[in-house]
Amino acid sequence: MIEMRTVPTQLRWPQPPMYQGFIEVNGPNTNGIYEKLGQYLQQTMLASPKGPQPYCDFLFESDVFRLKECSTSSHDRRYNGYLNGESNFGRYCMRLCDFMVDHVGTWDLVVCNGNSLDTNFRINKEDVRSVTGREQQLIFRYRPDGRNVFMADSNPSPTIGRPPLQAPAYWDQQCQQGKVGHMVIPATAEEKAWLQEVMDGTYKKKSTRDRQGGPMAERFRVVSALRSEHPELWDKYAHRRKAVNQTIRSRQGSESSTLVVPKTMDACRALRDLCTDLMHGNPSNEAFLLHGSNPTSAMSILSTSFKVDFLTRQQPYPRTLLLLF
Repeated sequence: MIEMRTVPTQLRWPQPPMYQGFIEVNGPNTNGIYEKLGQYLQQTMLASPKGPQPYCDFLFESDVFRLKECSTSSHDRRYNGYLNGESNFGRYCMRLCDFMVDHVGTWDLVVCNGNSLDTNFRINKEDVRSVTGREQQLIFRYRPDGRNVFMADSNPSPTIGRPPLQAPAYWDQQCQQGKVGHMVIPATAEEKAWLQEVMDGTYKKKSTRDRQGGPMAERFRVVSALRSEHPELWDKYAHRRKAVNQTIRSRQGSESSTLVVPKTMDACRALRDLCTDLMHGNPSNEAFLLHGSNPTSAMSILSTSFKVDFLTRQQPYPRTLLLLF
């Protein structure tokens, strides 16, 4: 078990509260995990080892945790407490999970719990104010044989040995002929400009309910982009697109043949044109899909395709066919 926590240590109003960060490790030193974890914590979280303690098997002290105020109002902080806003616990929680599960590879994350605890400080004879401390607990289970994790496959994709159906004209010549399994190519300056148009044309300067009152970005800038060319996946997609087109043509004239065009199609005309044939238009109602992910999962999606089966019943999206290219 690994537990990250912040402990409020001082509040001298009107100065901001002070706190210390700790990382507690409990459990047997299975397969030398204490040494591996200790090296990781010292390198990435600037942790200082404090050794065994009466309440935990090993303690680290770290100053990387950041806690923010929920409100700038002195009235709110006086009656609702200090440091109730956002924190960077989520960042380090995910990094620890990635290290244990993906890097070490013999541990499974069983459960992750978060909690908050108030500590009261007396300002004067009649004034007592609270400071919020955060706790994040991760419980892991050792699995000697390891397991297959959802990461990008380092093995090269097999070649199909023939040209894929209706490969894009802007693809690399070897991919158009099916001589390579997969190529990831840096996007051109023009393609990055298209993506910037999408970002500018779809961004709404609105905050969610849990981020109200904070600063808002004016825009997002595209820094880098990659283009995936996968003949096998494209060939499957092109055949499925052809089948969808035939189904739509067979339903022409009926109510079910009405296509719903995404509003974001107008965000970038150049990308919309890539979905449109000069002679036949866009009979399959193709559109580019923007899907949020992390770099590891994104590279896996590029090699294995987007799998709708990974969506669970808890996901807020229907099990819909996605034509993604």
